[in-house]
Amino acid sequence: MEFKKSTGQTPGGPGAWIQRNLPLCPMCKHRSEWETAIGFALSLKRYYFRCSNCHAILSAPAADVVAVAPTPINLAIKPVPRLVRIEDAGQNEALEHLAGKEYGLLELQDWARET
Repeated sequence: MEFKKSTGQTPGGPGAWIQRNLPLCPMCKHRSEWETAIGFALSLKRYYFRCSNCHAILSAPAADVVAVAPTPINLAIKPVPRLVRIEDAGQNEALEHLAGKEYGLLELQDWARET
């Protein structure tokens, strides 16, 4: 998988999404210059995000990452909590047991803020 440095400049794109939602890596707790890649798992498009510091890799379904234009129909739908998968703990050996598991975005945001 080829990762590219995310500029976060494309509104609604994966780089902007990860920078907005996880400016701090939940694995190493440092500000990250996330790198992004696109992949497919069971024919579903996923975005992959690699921390520039610890090289941990997170992923999320493309449908949860890419902005959807608001319509009267989707405004009435209660949003489902977004799940983010920890693909690789990177250089965080003590956290290897988390690889392959999915966590809510809010939970990962909490982890990132913990000291």
